[in-house]
Amino acid sequence: KSCEESKKVLTTVEKTSICCQSFYNQQDFIESISRSKFEEINQNLFESAMNPIRQVLNDSNISKNKITNIVLMGGSSRIKIIQDKIAKLLPGIQIISVNPDTSSAYGAALYAAAIKNKNFVLNDALAYSLGYAKDNSNRISLLQKNMAFPIKKL
Repeated sequence: KSCEESKKVLTTVEKTSICCQSFYNQQDFIESISRSKFEEINQNLFESAMNPIRQVLNDSNISKNKITNIVLMGGSSRIKIIQDKIAKLLPGIQIISVNPDTSSAYGAALYAAAIKNKNFVLNDALAYSLGYAKDNSNRISLLQKNMAFPIKKL
C-alpha cells in the first residue's frame, strides 16, 4: 500500500518516502526514493508497457501519423516516463490521462461526439476472436480478432 502511494506521489514530486509499519519483526521500514531511482528500478516494466501500443499499431495497420490522440487510464498512466515513452513512440500525439473512476463517462462522451459530429471518427475492433468449441479439438471462430464493430448483419 505504501509503495503504491509513493508511486502516485512521484508523479508530482521528485522524492518521497516509503513507510511500512511493522515490516519485519515489528521493525518499521522507512526509505526515501527519488523519481529517477524509481524509473531506474522499473525501466524494464516501463519499456514492456509500450508493447501493447506497438501491437495495436501492428494489428490495425494504421500509420503512426494518422493517430492524433491517445487516452490513458489508470494510475500508471500518470507516470511521466510512460508518457515520455509514448510521446517518443508517437511524436506529436496528444496524451489524455483519464481518471479510472470517470473513464466510462469519457468513453460515452467520445461515442456521443462520434454520433453527433460526422468529422469525428471512432473505430472499434474486437480484442479477441470470438467463437465456440465444436468438440475438444475443433474450435470455430465466428468473429476474428481486430474485426471492426458494430457488424452489419448480412
